[in-house]
Amino acid sequence: MGKIISIANQKGGVGKTTTTVNLATILAKKGKKTLIIDADPQGNATSGLGGEKEADVTTYDILVNDATLDEAIQETVIKKLKICAANMNLAGAEVELVSMMSREQRLKEKLNDVKEDFDYILIDCPPSLGLITLNAFTASDSVLIPVQCEYFALEGLRTIIKYC
Repeated sequence: MGKIISIANQKGGVGKTTTTVNLATILAKKGKKTLIIDADPQGNATSGLGGEKEADVTTYDILVNDATLDEAIQETVIKKLKICAANMNLAGAEVELVSMMSREQRLKEKLNDVKEDFDYILIDCPPSLGLITLNAFTASDSVLIPVQCEYFALEGLRTIIKYC
């Protein structure tokens, strides 16, 4: 069964996406079946790995609609590494999730269907502590928090630790 790790910090520019993509690449190159869930509306993990940001089914559809991860998962240029793409539509999910039942469990429920297919599932979180990040935390076994050696990054770390 796959280990699920969220890469998060409410501060932007601390290396969340870079950490996610590089860690996933190393794991895949070591023969581990790896999936990235791009949960950042900027979709940089998606474009960085050659994924299709305008795919028919994306992380937005996983969280808001009844789409399955099997429908959303795309191949990447790296063998054994797959991605669930994100684009700017995902920004609207924060508002749409508010009125939904079990809104913080939606990603976890969808991951239950595929986690046995992967050794690792990495979730690239947006730079916020909204419902998308809460979904990632709820679905995860652990959280990796990249921090730069600067005051505001430390403040972001302090906030995440307080609410985890």
